[in-house]
Amino acid sequence: PVCIASRGTTFLDLKLATETTTTDLQPLLPPDEELPVYEKLRRHCRRLDRTSLSRLHLQAALYVHPVVRGDVWDSNFDSNPMTGESAAAIGGDVEEIKQRHHTEAELRSVFTMFIKAMVDPTITGDWEADNSLFATLRNIMHLTCRELERFSGQIRQFIVDDKGVVLIAVFGLRGSTFSDLVASNALPACFAIQRALKSSGIDCRIGGTFGKVYCGVVGGLRRHEFSVMGAPVNLAARLMDSPLNNGILADENVKNQASGWTFKSLKPVKAKGYDKPVGTFICILRQTLVSSRKLYLPPR
Repeated sequence: PVCIASRGTTFLDLKLATETTTTDLQPLLPPDEELPVYEKLRRHCRRLDRTSLSRLHLQAALYVHPVVRGDVWDSNFDSNPMTGESAAAIGGDVEEIKQRHHTEAELRSVFTMFIKAMVDPTITGDWEADNSLFATLRNIMHLTCRELERFSGQIRQFIVDDKGVVLIAVFGLRGSTFSDLVASNALPACFAIQRALKSSGIDCRIGGTFGKVYCGVVGGLRRHEFSVMGAPVNLAARLMDSPLNNGILADENVKNQASGWTFKSLKPVKAKGYDKPVGTFICILRQTLVSSRKLYLPPR
């Protein structure tokens, strides 16, 4: 798989494609075989004419989340307002397109993971102590992102608040949905993150839930962020912070989705957004399953 677009970065730039010719690129770029993947993609796009590039842009949009797609188009609109012909190729009035893609949202069944790193985030004012804390926070972010990438998860947020050092991750967003998602991706990622942090001397508590949540933009047209919101998200935070959590705590939906995994039942808890007490379960990784293909934990 090749990344076509990411937030804040434009790979399919209409203005660049029309203003730069192939002959201009030849003295500046090495042969194709020496280029990294992303540069090959950019070079290929620069060789296309405006019609071909617009067609590729539309085709790529089918595989890119609408929030990302909206940002890429918006960057083109702001820097080089599109002509009537190009707007028509994309499918309508420019302003209507901008509005539609900034407000697109959906309800999806996703796995939400709250990770609490058991470190003291207090800034003391001592240069050495604070520098050590910042290094620890960078390490937490790096290790978590590394393991999420291996299992095709996305990090939603990394915050330091009244709950401490917390990372929020999601599995099952558009373009990242798989069969048997919980058992094959989300739960193995929980244990991989726990193992990676522990190897660096950092303990953690993880709460995981599975359910339908709002996935989309929150905020205004200019200042906004992609978010996941709903009762399962609130429950994941509650499970992470539960005094019963000594490792990985999950809800009943996760248990029902995770065939082949072992769970230990705990006392149900009352949670916001749920009429009845919610069942909670400790997730246990059996060593006999680690080597199986389905529950394989990739080497570090």
